[in-house]
Amino acid sequence: MGDELATNNVNVLYEDRKEQLWAGTDAGLFHLDETNGQATFRRVALDMRSPDRDVVVRALVEDREGSLWVSTNNGLLRRLPDGRTVRYTIQPSSLGDLVTALMYDTEGRLWVGHRGAQD
Repeated sequence: MGDELATNNVNVLYEDRKEQLWAGTDAGLFHLDETNGQATFRRVALDMRSPDRDVVVRALVEDREGSLWVSTNNGLLRRLPDGRTVRYTIQPSSLGDLVTALMYDTEGRLWVGHRGAQD
């Protein structure tokens, strides 16, 4: 994905309903860009407190409205279809806010796995 070791540590690959491929890495979120017959993973800017390279992405899931939900070490992120982002804190501590897993069920509920930490 890039020159940094963390960008090549892929935690999750996800294909959305538009058949777009996303990759969550130890260095953030990437999207497969297929332009002029060439495929390249491009970093997606995330509106978070930490620089994108410090954001670890563990899981991805898409909801009925087309939002991409992103689990990170800094909480939960919702990337709206227009590219805007909304950040949700789950249980922050001095060690971060590690969201480890996501699932979107058939009834429209988002399930969030979180690793709690003691300060």
